[in-house]
Amino acid sequence: MIDGYQSNVVNHREGPAMVLASPGSGKTTTIVERVADLLRGGLPPQRILCVTFSRDAALEMRLQIAKITGLSEKTLRATVSTFHSLALRILRSEDSEGAGILSPGAVDKILREFVSKDNLPAQRAFNSRMRRQLISPNEAIVQANGRDLELAEVYGLYDQTLREEGTIDFDSMVYFAVEKLKASGETLMAYRAQFRYVIVDECHDTSHDQMVLAKLVAGGEHGSIMSVFDPSQQIYGWRGADAVTLLASVNGATRYFLPVNYRSRAEIIEAFKPFAEQDELSQKLVAQMAAARGAGGKVELHRFADAQLEAEAVCAEVKDSDVPENHAVLARTKALLLPYCEELERLGIAYHWRGRNFWASPEVEDAVAFCRLAIDAGDRTAWRTAITSPAVCAKYLGRKFAAAVADSAVTPLKLGHPKGEWPDYQVRKWREMRETVESLGRITQSKPQDFLRGMMFSTGLGVYDSQNGEEPDDFRRENLEALCRRAERFETLVEFCNHAAWMKRRARQNETKGVTLSTIHSAKGLEWKSVYVIGLSKDILPHKRSEDFDEERRLAYVALSRAKDRLWMSYHGEKSVFVNYLPNEISEVSHVFATEKAVTA
Repeated sequence: MIDGYQSNVVNHREGPAMVLASPGSGKTTTIVERVADLLRGGLPPQRILCVTFSRDAALEMRLQIAKITGLSEKTLRATVSTFHSLALRILRSEDSEGAGILSPGAVDKILREFVSKDNLPAQRAFNSRMRRQLISPNEAIVQANGRDLELAEVYGLYDQTLREEGTIDFDSMVYFAVEKLKASGETLMAYRAQFRYVIVDECHDTSHDQMVLAKLVAGGEHGSIMSVFDPSQQIYGWRGADAVTLLASVNGATRYFLPVNYRSRAEIIEAFKPFAEQDELSQKLVAQMAAARGAGGKVELHRFADAQLEAEAVCAEVKDSDVPENHAVLARTKALLLPYCEELERLGIAYHWRGRNFWASPEVEDAVAFCRLAIDAGDRTAWRTAITSPAVCAKYLGRKFAAAVADSAVTPLKLGHPKGEWPDYQVRKWREMRETVESLGRITQSKPQDFLRGMMFSTGLGVYDSQNGEEPDDFRRENLEALCRRAERFETLVEFCNHAAWMKRRARQNETKGVTLSTIHSAKGLEWKSVYVIGLSKDILPHKRSEDFDEERRLAYVALSRAKDRLWMSYHGEKSVFVNYLPNEISEVSHVFATEKAVTA
């Protein structure tokens, strides 16, 4: 059954429409019902296009539509897809083989012809930004100044290489698809004639190039395109998402609201309302929000002296509650979740990481590899990892050199020159790295935390720029600092390395069962009976390295709105400014000292 608000969306037919959907409002169900209704009305699947944010979301929608209509999931693959699948279809529509898709490694190989290894991250980021904004190489050069001018010139050289070789990368798929549609009126008209209705899911997380592509195939501003979104849940600004621009771009569209929340109890809704966007439409949605399940939820705020006490309290709550799968611990960064997997492990409570777990983070694996080499210089697997790490002592060596070292018949530490022809600078760097590892072997009796800090200094492993890793919640320096703090629990380096290996294996074994440990970004779109939003502390949320306060606020909105029946919020040290956003009715429980009984503030 669908409610009246959802029914209005399902029955919409002509002209552009925008649907503002609050958290837990059955957005996916509404989209599925609309597509199914169109199909039941006799419209062929190929006349409908529904584009969504991820492959998992697209698959889930296809399965639900298939269940309702009796069509196969395979038949619906062209109907419900991601933007990149749509773009690839357009690029290959007149070519049976189509453009070759470059792997990230192949992209780096091309870029290394023009920039140094150290400048690769900045160049990749610049190229991606230009693609998302649909800025051509010539336009980029005209707009650039200072350092950006060099980046723009390399962007042009890279673009030229792709065109000459007939290849594309992931970030250029939508860019080239838009370019093709604009250049070929015949191709554009063919797609506009094909798609009678276009639905864009999660519009608040789409970038400029993606929305332009959707509007092109839908027939422009006045085509039958339905945009479904919630500006308050836009948390991918780093990837080009811009909810403000989106709101301005749908003026004149028929407006629909999905204000009924089928997930959260009324008390939880009141807790996350203050974090919503302040624009007129978002506030109208907030004003209409209602809890289909009524009141009866539990909302708590806790204060702790430190992060360890915070973790112990949360895990104790989970232990005393019902099945672990009903619980999720959400944090701004992965490093904050490290004490939780350790404590859950100690208590024997099943858990799993959503997304890449802490112990599988590249910087953590690199640090552990150097620790293993200090203990056993004959560990070839550790050598491969260390040589390909961003450590200063391994600079300029790379994967091929690592493979040559690992394939050597002698112990790598005694290998003066790997088999093959290598430039003198690589051989010199290799000797420097061997000396560094050899020196590490002489200090293995140090306390693990002291060894780690000394190792990162001597190898240059801890030298990361101010940018994040591949994801917005992946702060490499913080992960290494968290690793050093956990090392304080161990007496020897051997114990620490064994523990690291054990925790990594355990994380792989628990892939779906137990308590969920997740960053807020990875938790988007999900829900749990009990949600623990930890680390509502100063400099954590909002994060001290974030340049977008409003996006950090929206992260809080997303995190709090994942809870169904119980919402536990906590902080250690100084509280975040976001704590002041919470309704006055939510009392604070203090656990400042380990021996102190909890008191209500």
